[in-house]
Amino acid sequence: MRVLRGGVFALLLAGMVFSISCNSMNRTQFSRLEAVKIEGGSCYYRYLASTGSVLLTCSSKKVCLITGKRPPIWPLDNAEAEKQRLQWLNEWLAENGYADAKYEIISRKVIAEDDYSLSQGGLYELCYDVRVILTDTTKPTYAAAETVD
Repeated sequence: MRVLRGGVFALLLAGMVFSISCNSMNRTQFSRLEAVKIEGGSCYYRYLASTGSVLLTCSSKKVCLITGKRPPIWPLDNAEAEKQRLQWLNEWLAENGYADAKYEIISRKVIAEDDYSLSQGGLYELCYDVRVILTDTTKPTYAAAETVD
């Protein structure tokens, strides 16, 4: 019985690790954060996210190509999907030095059919304009600092 419990625990732990690593890979494959400008004590970013409706074929060198379409993994108007996209946004902000920063989403728009989305290979269907409020403890990252107007 003890061996069985240990095996079940190992399977659960492996599943959690797989889920966490997949979520991190999903974030980097299906979303990205772009610095736009620094203005009036705030950094502005464009956060792009996908519904996951594109099929990606990835090589061992982490290069991925769009090879088709499928039903969305994270639909546009689904609360759980939006929660996942916002979690990715928080992870991108933390990775760029804004773990505890206050921010606001200025706009959220579907971009699936516009020129910008098409110029990005059609991967992203959503665009969020995000304002990060700078304080003494939140400093702009190098990428954002290069875009000062």
